[in-house]
Amino acid sequence: MAEIATKDELEFLLDQKLEKFAEKILEIFKAPNFSQRKWLKAAELKKILPLSDYRITEMRARGLLNFQKLGGTYYYAVDSIDNLINSKIK
Repeated sequence: MAEIATKDELEFLLDQKLEKFAEKILEIFKAPNFSQRKWLKAAELKKILPLSDYRITEMRARGLLNFQKLGGTYYYAVDSIDNLINSKIK
């Protein structure tokens, strides 16, 4: 028989997931070599945020992520990623 979760239980689980996610992001941003970096490749960005390639492309097209293209590789500005995260937290 299927169990039905209450709203409070779902909110509790969501809060736990968000806390773990925030801790992971802070851990990555506080890493010594990360603070010195100005640009990230998409694969590195996907390690920080749970984004698909499609979503990254969409965010780039909408101007939500500052980027530079060198050759065939896109690089995303660390400060724009930080701003995006901070805007979603608030």
